[in-house]
Amino acid sequence: MRNIIAMLIILVASKAVFAGQGVTCYDYRNIQVAEIPTTQINDIAKADIINGSPVILYNPNIVASHVKQVDTFFFWHECAHHALAHTIRNIPFSREQEADCWAIRGLVSIGAFTDYDIRVLQTALASFGKGDWTHLPGPARAVNLSSCLL
Repeated sequence: MRNIIAMLIILVASKAVFAGQGVTCYDYRNIQVAEIPTTQINDIAKADIINGSPVILYNPNIVASHVKQVDTFFFWHECAHHALAHTIRNIPFSREQEADCWAIRGLVSIGAFTDYDIRVLQTALASFGKGDWTHLPGPARAVNLSSCLL
């Protein structure tokens, strides 16, 4: 129930900059999540807390190098970290898969992602390489998205 409420909260507003998908992200406390462009991170985006406020840091150079489906998915993925309270829970490996599933389920449920969009995203994710200690390797992560939708 909490996940459904968090997802509905996310869909209420309308001004995201990062991926341009027209939604605003809210955390598990219903606090709006700020989006901050920075070239200081070497990743597409990162959920963080700065001075007690939830933020999504994103690198506009990396965002510009991806297709729209990747940008949109990662906005939702980082928002999931806030909506699911991952920024205060320390369960590193499972929270990445949980955020992936929350993001893809949300995008599909509101009709923002079609089967075509999912295939484009999976192709991009498969090329991401070996992953790290918290993320599945790209090919496994791409396949895992399908299991999120079962």
